[in-house]
Amino acid sequence: MSITFHNLWLLLTVLCTARIRADFIGEECPDKGSYPSADVVRILCHVAGQLRGLPDTVSSAVETAAAASSKAFEAKVQAEEAVELAESRGLNVTKAKEAAVRATLAAEAAATAASNVEINAANIAAVPWLERRQNVGWQKLAKCIDLDMDMREAARVCRRAADNVTAQSLTAALKDLEKVYTDVSTREALRKETVEFHKELASLE
Repeated sequence: MSITFHNLWLLLTVLCTARIRADFIGEECPDKGSYPSADVVRILCHVAGQLRGLPDTVSSAVETAAAASSKAFEAKVQAEEAVELAESRGLNVTKAKEAAVRATLAAEAAATAASNVEINAANIAAVPWLERRQNVGWQKLAKCIDLDMDMREAARVCRRAADNVTAQSLTAALKDLEKVYTDVSTREALRKETVEFHKELASLE
């Protein structure tokens, strides 16, 4: 299972820093005219919150997949033991062997699924956007007294991670982000990555 998260993150980094510098580290507050409206800041923050909330979603998926794999393996072992017991008693083992084969295939599929989820989880956990230091810029922007209160408040709450991130909620946030840009090629690039990533995240649910 491939994952396009890094492609999506790189695209979002370019787009978002073109609108507002989330990693702003200067001591001086920016000129008011150099930043977008509070509504645009909220859209960017909503996307950031969804991305920050992804680790919890993926961790839950990893736990669920691991539990399913463990359960399938136990079923496989029980099926094999049933075959051995039937053979030791001189019984017809045809049905028992068929059940064992099905259990083995199910266990292999569950193990593969769990492995894929772990790979995706590792990829997502490595994304720089999710690092704590990325919140510094938003916090500094929130303290710029020359900016509108609405914009400062939007920046202030941008440190939060969204709860219960799903493929649907992240896709909705990215679709809102798409509306911010008028350039056709930019919107098309974001739309393409959104569709692909939706598939990847949905596969974990």
